[in-house]
Amino acid sequence: MERGRGVKIRWPFRKVWRHPLLEGILTGLDLEKEGVAVGWGYRPSGKAAAADAKAGDLKLLLLEDGLVRSLRPGAGTSYSLVADTRGIYYDAAGHSDLVVGLNAGAPAGW
Repeated sequence: MERGRGVKIRWPFRKVWRHPLLEGILTGLDLEKEGVAVGWGYRPSGKAAAADAKAGDLKLLLLEDGLVRSLRPGAGTSYSLVADTRGIYYDAAGHSDLVVGLNAGAPAGW
Protein backbone atom coordinates (compact mmCIF):
# COMPACT_ATOMS: atom_id res chain seq x y z
CA MET A 1 0.00 0.00 0.00
CA GLU A 2 1.38 3.38 -0.96
CA ARG A 3 1.07 5.86 1.85
CA GLY A 4 -0.83 8.99 1.08
CA ARG A 5 -2.31 7.86 -2.22
CA GLY A 6 -5.88 9.01 -1.71
CA VAL A 7 -5.73 8.32 2.03
CA LYS A 8 -5.53 11.24 4.44
CA ILE A 9 -4.20 10.70 7.95
CA ARG A 10 -2.82 13.82 9.57
CA TRP A 11 0.54 13.91 11.34
CA PRO A 12 -0.25 13.22 15.01
CA PHE A 13 -2.30 10.22 14.04
CA ARG A 14 0.11 8.45 11.77
CA LYS A 15 0.24 5.49 14.13
CA VAL A 16 -3.03 4.51 12.47
CA TRP A 17 -0.87 3.68 9.40
CA ARG A 18 0.85 0.95 11.41
CA HIS A 19 -2.35 -0.91 12.33
CA PRO A 20 -1.90 -4.47 11.04
CA LEU A 21 -5.42 -4.68 9.58
CA LEU A 22 -5.61 -1.26 7.88
CA GLU A 23 -4.11 -2.30 4.55
CA GLY A 24 -6.54 -5.20 4.22
CA ILE A 25 -9.51 -2.91 4.87
CA LEU A 26 -8.36 -0.25 2.40
CA THR A 27 -7.62 -2.87 -0.25
CA GLY A 28 -10.81 -4.85 0.39
CA LEU A 29 -12.97 -1.75 0.11
CA ASP A 30 -10.89 -0.49 -2.86
CA LEU A 31 -10.22 2.80 -1.07
CA GLU A 32 -6.58 3.27 -2.01
CA LYS A 33 -7.60 4.99 -5.25
CA GLU A 34 -10.33 7.15 -3.74
CA GLY A 35 -10.11 10.04 -1.34
CA VAL A 36 -10.72 8.83 2.20
CA ALA A 37 -10.09 10.44 5.58
CA VAL A 38 -9.18 7.87 8.24
CA GLY A 39 -9.32 8.33 12.00
CA TRP A 40 -9.61 6.37 15.22
CA GLY A 41 -13.15 6.36 16.63
CA TYR A 42 -14.10 9.52 18.48
CA ARG A 43 -10.51 10.28 19.44
CA PRO A 44 -8.98 13.51 18.08
CA SER A 45 -7.94 11.67 14.90
CA GLY A 46 -11.53 10.58 14.25
CA LYS A 47 -12.84 14.10 14.79
CA ALA A 48 -10.13 15.48 12.49
CA ALA A 49 -10.97 12.84 9.87
CA ALA A 50 -14.67 13.77 10.03
CA ALA A 51 -13.80 17.44 9.53
CA ASP A 52 -11.42 16.60 6.66
CA ALA A 53 -14.06 14.41 5.00
CA LYS A 54 -16.69 17.11 5.24
CA ALA A 55 -14.39 19.93 4.08
CA GLY A 56 -12.67 18.02 1.30
CA ASP A 57 -15.53 15.92 -0.09
CA LEU A 58 -13.74 12.75 1.02
CA LYS A 59 -15.20 9.49 2.26
CA LEU A 60 -14.95 8.98 6.02
CA LEU A 61 -13.57 5.82 7.59
CA LEU A 62 -13.52 5.55 11.38
CA LEU A 63 -11.65 2.64 12.92
CA GLU A 64 -11.93 1.11 16.37
CA ASP A 65 -10.85 -2.11 18.04
CA GLY A 66 -13.41 -4.82 17.40
CA LEU A 67 -15.08 -7.00 19.99
CA VAL A 68 -12.17 -9.45 19.97
CA ARG A 69 -9.11 -7.25 20.47
CA SER A 70 -6.53 -9.82 21.54
CA LEU A 71 -6.11 -13.13 23.31
CA ARG A 72 -5.02 -11.41 26.53
CA PRO A 73 -5.04 -7.81 27.77
CA GLY A 74 -2.20 -5.73 26.42
CA ALA A 75 -1.18 -8.30 23.78
CA GLY A 76 0.20 -6.64 20.68
CA THR A 77 -1.74 -8.63 18.08
CA SER A 78 -5.07 -7.21 16.97
CA TYR A 79 -7.65 -9.80 15.92
CA SER A 80 -10.52 -7.54 14.91
CA LEU A 81 -11.11 -4.03 13.72
CA VAL A 82 -14.35 -2.13 13.15
CA ALA A 83 -14.52 0.15 10.13
CA ASP A 84 -17.47 2.53 10.07
CA THR A 85 -18.47 5.34 7.74
CA ARG A 86 -20.80 7.17 10.17
CA GLY A 87 -19.71 6.71 13.77
CA ILE A 88 -18.80 3.95 16.18
CA TYR A 89 -21.04 1.08 17.26
CA TYR A 90 -20.71 1.65 21.03
CA ASP A 91 -22.06 5.23 20.92
CA ALA A 92 -25.77 4.84 21.69
CA ALA A 93 -26.39 8.55 21.00
CA GLY A 94 -24.84 8.56 17.54
CA HIS A 95 -25.33 6.83 14.24
CA SER A 96 -23.16 3.99 13.07
CA ASP A 97 -23.24 1.62 10.12
CA LEU A 98 -24.10 -1.20 12.53
CA VAL A 99 -27.15 0.59 13.99
CA VAL A 100 -28.35 1.83 10.59
CA GLY A 101 -27.91 -1.64 9.08
CA LEU A 102 -29.78 -3.36 11.92
CA ASN A 103 -32.65 -0.86 11.70
CA ALA A 104 -32.86 -1.16 7.90
CA GLY A 105 -32.37 -4.91 7.73
CA ALA A 106 -29.66 -4.42 5.09
CA PRO A 107 -25.93 -3.64 5.04
CA ALA A 108 -25.07 0.03 5.63
CA GLY A 109 -22.09 2.13 4.65
CA TRP A 110 -20.92 3.14 1.23
